[in-house]
Amino acid sequence: RQRDTILGRLPLHYAVSRIMGYKARLPIGAAARDIHFVQEPSPAFEVLNSHPGACQVMDDRMQLPLHVAIDSAKEARCQRREDDQTLAEAEDTLLVALLREDPLSLGKRDGLTRLFPWQQAAVGDGASLTTIYKLIRREPTYLA
Repeated sequence: RQRDTILGRLPLHYAVSRIMGYKARLPIGAAARDIHFVQEPSPAFEVLNSHPGACQVMDDRMQLPLHVAIDSAKEARCQRREDDQTLAEAEDTLLVALLREDPLSLGKRDGLTRLFPWQQAAVGDGASLTTIYKLIRREPTYLA
């Protein structure tokens, strides 16, 4: 568990910030006609599998990887079409994996906004009713 010195984040914090993974140009150095784009999945799953306890660690901003993932999904939603099914599936898969490892994270407020995850998902550009509903449905007691 090596934290960075700037934000105090673990590799999982950075991995979940790439919710859609990476788009790579292959092969590198080839002629323009030979270039193909390959979409790689988010590295978050590999990091989470090797270090499941990392999802319970807050960074220096008092954000869990769950909070970072929610912000990342909202940002990606703003950059893509609103009805992008690929993004919705990637977000759902990642949030389910994070919550499976740390279900109590739903009750922890984001350090930047002081909002619970379902509230954080509801605020600002890129908010998704589907995400909000799924987070509330998972643990409705946080509504009280």
